[in-house]
Amino acid sequence: MKLFDWWLKFLMFSAVDGTGGDPPADPPADPPAAPDPPADPPPADPPEGFWPDDWQSRVAKGDDGLAKRAGRYASPEAMFDALVAAQNRISSGEIKAVLPEKPTDAELATWRKDNGIPEKPEGYKVDGIQDEDKGFFDDFMKEAHGNNYTPDQAKAVVDWYYKSQEAEITARHEQDEDQKQAAMDELNIEWGSDFRRNMNMVDNLLTMVPESARDDLKGARMPDGTGIFNNPDVVRGFAAVALALNPAGTVVPLGSDPMKGVAEEIKEIETFMKEHRKAYDKDEEKQGRLRELYGIRQNLDRKAG
Repeated sequence: MKLFDWWLKFLMFSAVDGTGGDPPADPPADPPAAPDPPADPPPADPPEGFWPDDWQSRVAKGDDGLAKRAGRYASPEAMFDALVAAQNRISSGEIKAVLPEKPTDAELATWRKDNGIPEKPEGYKVDGIQDEDKGFFDDFMKEAHGNNYTPDQAKAVVDWYYKSQEAEITARHEQDEDQKQAAMDELNIEWGSDFRRNMNMVDNLLTMVPESARDDLKGARMPDGTGIFNNPDVVRGFAAVALALNPAGTVVPLGSDPMKGVAEEIKEIETFMKEHRKAYDKDEEKQGRLRELYGIRQNLDRKAG
């Protein structure tokens, strides 16, 4: 544009002057652009001692308790950061409001709702409760609701109960096995060769108990928790009763004719003795059994007479 203006002036000059002289001098150059304004300086750090040394007591306004709490922070900025963090935790639900010591019904209902506690004990939904335990846990849920248990807390108690029950059953089973073995060892030493016979007598005696109650009797326990038939004295007692009812022992079932069974077994052994005398003389067990049968027959004859 400046060149065009210069050229136009040249033509006008030539037309007026008629000399066709030299064109006018070059137009002056454009002035240099102004420099950019300097950037804003960074904000200056507050001067040392910006907050007074006694700022905690100033904000506490004479309250010693507030002054002590303010003393936990190095500066008002730190106190403000802590305030914002606490408000964020409250608004996010991380921090719950504290239930008043004596809340109104409305306050209690609101607090329970905010903490996920059901309105009624029936509102607890806990899986895994067995049918036979429902009555027990119905009572527990009422107690839990009265003490404002959360659903997670109620579930934790139910889980603990069943875990402890399982552990108790396992420990009892192991104890039963140990006590049974100890009882059998004691009776085996005491009865010797009669151990198996006496135990069969006890089993035979138990067949007189109605089947509907038999397992209950076998599973009964002493006051100290010991299984009733893991007590050696109980087994001794049952063996004594069985022997009194049936002196022939295991020869015949209870309720049958014991004399007939004794006579048959005596005849069997005596026949063996006649036919295999040498073998009989070496068989001390058979000899002892025959002597025992003679004694049983004598007792039966005495009872019959």
